[in-house]
Amino acid sequence: FTRERESLAEGIKKDSEKYSHPEWLISKIKNDWPQHWEQILQANNQRPAFWLRVNQRQYELAQYQSMLTAAEIEFDEEAATATSLGQAIKLEQGIDVRTLPGFEDGAVSVQDAGAQLCASLLDVGEQTGREVLDQHVLDLCAAPGGKTCHLLERYPSIKKLVAVEFDARRMKRVVENLQRLKLLPEHESSTDVELVVADARDYKKWWSGESFDRILIDAPCSASGVIRRHPEIKTLRRESDIPTLVALQAEILEAAWQMLAVGGELLYVTCSIFKDENETQMKRFMSAHEDAKALEITDDMVGKNWGRTCDPGRQLFPGEHDADGFYFCRLTKLD
Repeated sequence: FTRERESLAEGIKKDSEKYSHPEWLISKIKNDWPQHWEQILQANNQRPAFWLRVNQRQYELAQYQSMLTAAEIEFDEEAATATSLGQAIKLEQGIDVRTLPGFEDGAVSVQDAGAQLCASLLDVGEQTGREVLDQHVLDLCAAPGGKTCHLLERYPSIKKLVAVEFDARRMKRVVENLQRLKLLPEHESSTDVELVVADARDYKKWWSGESFDRILIDAPCSASGVIRRHPEIKTLRRESDIPTLVALQAEILEAAWQMLAVGGELLYVTCSIFKDENETQMKRFMSAHEDAKALEITDDMVGKNWGRTCDPGRQLFPGEHDADGFYFCRLTKLD
């Protein structure tokens, strides 16, 4: 095959065979991104990068890089600068996490660079009518807890964080991560952390009635932006799944909006590249809510030349800076 690669490739005519994707998926990507579809499909077939997130409550980036060097674990020294992520490290190859320095003690986590942008975009440092040290944050669809933990690592001033997850078994993963990273009150964390096993849409059953200053929705989606990390998506996902997911996302958005404080901010995130779940979803929501205003996502927030500005939001393609594909949209609630 290696000797005859070019001649064999010339004989492949169908895009589904050439790019190893089902026809419906190729058609949908072509329709949404006519200038970038080949780039996306090619990226989906690449091996994903192995990214780490340093727990900044324990170590500075440079400190942990020194620990990796001492352990003779190779990493890309320029990756953090390229992505504007202060805690991101890209290893040169995959590794058993148990061999990472300080892993069991919570020094570091495995998390894709794209996912790490959530904590930057949900800026808990700004005031929203409360004192900065009195922020109430809601994380919906929280499992397995990577984004929950990153928020607590980055913003120790959060007064209370409520993490909601529908699946009790997946919530156990959230608890395990919080304990390993020493982010629960028993580990002298300044933040009150409340874990709720419930349906995010049925908020009246579990919400205390106190509005949140910041809300993160890591919405259930097609996962079309993380195919290179989960190639089984190509065969497990169906085109008929998309309308169902879009309806579910809309219901979660509606529930979250009722709990957001005036002047507060909501960050809507998917690991999808489909406009139905992303840009179109947010346009529909904003047209139905006059008190919803989109906030800009600048290059300073996500890294220069990374992602496409949408109306509203920002779309990252899989493979950009060796990260997965994500969509982000920031909203604020007007008075």
